[in-house]
Amino acid sequence: MRLRLWLALAVCLALALAGSAWAGDQSQKKESSQETDLIRELEEDFSSRDRSAVADPLEPYNRVVFRFNDGLYSYVLIPVSNGYKAVMPSPFRQGMENAFHNVRFPGRMVNHLLQGRPLRSAKEVAGFVINTLFGFGGLLKPADSIPGLSPPEKDTGTTLGTWGVGQGVYIVWPVLGPSTLRSSTGMVGDYFLDPLFYLEGDELGWWLTGTENINKLPSLMGRYEDMKDFGIEPYSSVKDGYVQYRREKVRK
Repeated sequence: MRLRLWLALAVCLALALAGSAWAGDQSQKKESSQETDLIRELEEDFSSRDRSAVADPLEPYNRVVFRFNDGLYSYVLIPVSNGYKAVMPSPFRQGMENAFHNVRFPGRMVNHLLQGRPLRSAKEVAGFVINTLFGFGGLLKPADSIPGLSPPEKDTGTTLGTWGVGQGVYIVWPVLGPSTLRSSTGMVGDYFLDPLFYLEGDELGWWLTGTENINKLPSLMGRYEDMKDFGIEPYSSVKDGYVQYRREKVRK
């Protein structure tokens, strides 16, 4: 009887030790798997950052222009934009922004075609017709209320990115601000796709361009301040914010 009892206890002890060893092994495997997953995530994160990085061989020049622009924005353009917001109600500012956006639909339509997205191009045409006829010439955007009729905005720079053209070097332009070689090249294409470029009479074209730029100041300066305040070092914060913003526009 005692022998059977001791055998039973020995079996139970052996099973307990085996179970403990198995549980420990599984725990170690789980921890090892979690560590592997964490390492993989970190590697993917760093590789993603590397892909989003842009060469900055012009950094000494860029920093000088950045300081000039920052002073211009901080002491001139931001106060002007704040004053403009104070005297011009938001609905009027939005209406003008809508109208200029509506007029420039040919550039978006062409770039959607160049990116191999004819359906999006057709949506741009439909949106222009609806906003022009039922939105008082584009002051309102009734097309936005129709599901699927608001494709993401595209420009020539995003088309070049879709074609596989790299960002190129980072450039800070006086007054215009951050850019890249690809985006700067794209601005030339956008210039020739702008219907306002073909208006007869320089006075009207300059007046419209000036009105649009003043109207865009609040949103542009707000975006600049957000990028500048995002990190500790303003120059790097604006550069990283701009590069990420352009990457997202290409990706959509």
